[in-house]
Amino acid sequence: LSYHILLDGVFAWQKKEMHLYQATPLQSTEQHKFAPGSLPFSTVSASNGTAVAMHHLPVAQNTSFSFHLPLHRFIAGCLRELCLRRDDALSGISSLLQRLSIGLGDKDCDHLFLGLMEFPLLIVSRAAQVRAGLWRRNGAGLSDQVLNYSEPPFCRTMRDADLLLVQFSVLGRTLNQSPNSTPQATDVGMAFFVNLLLHRLGVFEFCGLRRAPDEFISRYVEETEKGLYTAEPKAKDSSSSDLVLPSSYSPANDQASFLVLLEEFLYCIIIFTSELPQVAPSDRNKHTEQARQRLHREVVHRLASGPKTHSE
Repeated sequence: LSYHILLDGVFAWQKKEMHLYQATPLQSTEQHKFAPGSLPFSTVSASNGTAVAMHHLPVAQNTSFSFHLPLHRFIAGCLRELCLRRDDALSGISSLLQRLSIGLGDKDCDHLFLGLMEFPLLIVSRAAQVRAGLWRRNGAGLSDQVLNYSEPPFCRTMRDADLLLVQFSVLGRTLNQSPNSTPQATDVGMAFFVNLLLHRLGVFEFCGLRRAPDEFISRYVEETEKGLYTAEPKAKDSSSSDLVLPSSYSPANDQASFLVLLEEFLYCIIIFTSELPQVAPSDRNKHTEQARQRLHREVVHRLASGPKTHSE
């Protein structure tokens, strides 16, 4: 079921939806409307094996979004149940990844996992920006939606489902954006995820990172010619010899907002690495023990957040 939903449902929808997102030239529009063709990696990443920029979904800061991704949330529920099964040749996450690789091929499979990371992470980053107070003009209604998205009981079917999809996409994104090698390792997806989250939150430059294309211009030109990612579109009044490099943008304009966004980045990384699906239980007793551990952990977290009554 998970395989057919991903192949015939999610992949088909994402492929159609991604055509609606188009890169815009920086010179011809305001910064908050700028949608870059690619996102720059940091010089640290580029010096340690990544490309100098990466392919992504061209999203501007003013791009409209919805908190509801019903098809993605449904497949997240399927993946959550799949994690409870023994990981062997017939079922489990590894089996699903192998079937997707065979059924789609490397390029289409990478696009599938790109969408599974991009669409949920867009919501996660926008919710973080709302909590940082960057969307006040949208009124209290938007804050209420973020509260329902991030807090119990609805967070299990919304935020937690989105983070599960991002975790799954990190496992699947093994197509390295480098002209030298294509290692089948999850560090490819992790490097993409961290860099994408930095840009979506708008804290890339605030963290003191330098854009790799600015330092390695020849590598950027070479990699765009090889099709590793899209070159930046040029304004109509620019000449053919003008070179436009990828840039970053942040909706924050004061240090207090940047610090809150940085806290949101660290919080997301902590949740991403610690809230993992448990190993499939081998028997009923193990299943009961895991349920007891999850309940105990939930109670401890609730009490650690502040004083609570018995009913809470």
